[in-house]
Amino acid sequence: MQFKEVEKMVDGIPYISKTNAYFLYDFIIKNNIQNVLELGIAHGTATCYMAAALDEGGRGHIDAVDLLSVKDHFKPSAQEQLCKTGLEKYVSIYRMKTGYNWFLHDEILRNTSDGACRQKYDLCVIDGPKNWTIDSSAFFLVDKLLKNGGYIIFDDLNWTYADANKKRETTDGIAHKDLSEDELLRPHIRDIFEFLVMQHPNYSHFTFFSDNQWAMAQKTDEQEIYKKKAVVYDPIFDLNKKYFFAKSFSHLLEKIEDLQKENKRYLVYGFGSVGKLLWSLMPNSIVGFIDQNFQNICDGMVYGMKQGLALEYDLIIVSVLGREEQICQELIERHQIDKKKIVILEIE
Repeated sequence: MQFKEVEKMVDGIPYISKTNAYFLYDFIIKNNIQNVLELGIAHGTATCYMAAALDEGGRGHIDAVDLLSVKDHFKPSAQEQLCKTGLEKYVSIYRMKTGYNWFLHDEILRNTSDGACRQKYDLCVIDGPKNWTIDSSAFFLVDKLLKNGGYIIFDDLNWTYADANKKRETTDGIAHKDLSEDELLRPHIRDIFEFLVMQHPNYSHFTFFSDNQWAMAQKTDEQEIYKKKAVVYDPIFDLNKKYFFAKSFSHLLEKIEDLQKENKRYLVYGFGSVGKLLWSLMPNSIVGFIDQNFQNICDGMVYGMKQGLALEYDLIIVSVLGREEQICQELIERHQIDKKKIVILEIE
């Protein structure tokens, strides 16, 4: 199934950006990925994109694992989305009472004979509770099942319990109040990737994605000198290279031109490269910027969240590409911003 086809059917369903979705789709096809393990599936949107890539190649399968307790929490469900896209034959969904580590336990048992575990998967995507204890164990368990030459991707690289605590009191059954200050503040997944994956003798080609939320490594027996060096990676520039970038940038400029014509007052979320592009093209329409790093930016137009939202504006433009869905969710749920007042600068 072509990317555009599946995109139309799952558009607007979290929790994967279109940039990362396209990367997964393209990566699976180009690297002939056939056996995928997905740990943590939520609505199954990423599952659908990966299944579409397998369908395009005409073969392959995904084992998708999540908690039994959240089966009815996500609407639409992963099963509903797979049925809608017609891709359910490529996916087996496993609902575990205590989490995906016990699935990995059973999978290791199923694939063990003569004292050795058969390597099964070409790609594993870990997007679960984001907890050191759970996901560090998951990494070593996945390693037993991941083929040499296979890849492992971690989501939520910079996620912290401290940030989550602003919205809720527990995450996947873990009470935030029971954690130490260090456990609250440190990004568990980044620690797992830097201190376990990158120090593991059988992993190399370390990749950090441009949205700062994904990291990838390849399992290999190679002993290259450069294996300890992380590669800063931006899928926008690598996928289809100049053509993909030119098409995306052209679409972005068209969107900005449309905004200019509306004669409204805009508050911009993000003072990065896209935010500065907006400022250069439509300075008279922008009342200010919101940026998490506002204290380190010497510009009177850049504010923190509270001060920025207090300005008089008509619409908020989200200029942080790759994190649009998370930011929209934060604005709507935490700050009670009407969804109709949020503009997303998506790329194609």
